[in-house]
Amino acid sequence: MAKFNYGLEKRKLMERRKKINKIMRLHGVKEETIQELNEYDLNSLKKYRCYRRNENVTDSSFFDCQPCYDIVVEDVITKLSSHPDFDLFIEFINKYPQKKTIILMLNDSVSIKKIASFLHISESAVYKQIERMPYQFERYKRRLNKNTYKYPINCP
Repeated sequence: MAKFNYGLEKRKLMERRKKINKIMRLHGVKEETIQELNEYDLNSLKKYRCYRRNENVTDSSFFDCQPCYDIVVEDVITKLSSHPDFDLFIEFINKYPQKKTIILMLNDSVSIKKIASFLHISESAVYKQIERMPYQFERYKRRLNKNTYKYPINCP
């Protein structure tokens, strides 16, 4: 695959935008609107460049047509909140402030994007935290049971 030549693509975009801007000015479009459209086109070019740079066609996941995060946040939250050891789950999330913040904000119907910006992490990291939470909670429970296991008195 050929590399993405950002400079060339940007120059082509700017030449097209100059022609379009000239036509828009002739038709009386406000200068603010023209600037917003220019910024929008430039941002879409940057997103496309980022996509092309991170695209790996030799990777097996490139041909996989499944979404990256096929978890449903509400399902994970209801699964955890309806767990028989819910009190233990509260104790678990109190030990991890980031997990506690995610759960509380999701409970208040805050979007994943806002949670990510509040915690200064990426959206994919928030999804990953939510996805891993049930497994981490089960591991936490096993660790607690292992530490609190009492041997029988007759044990040598």
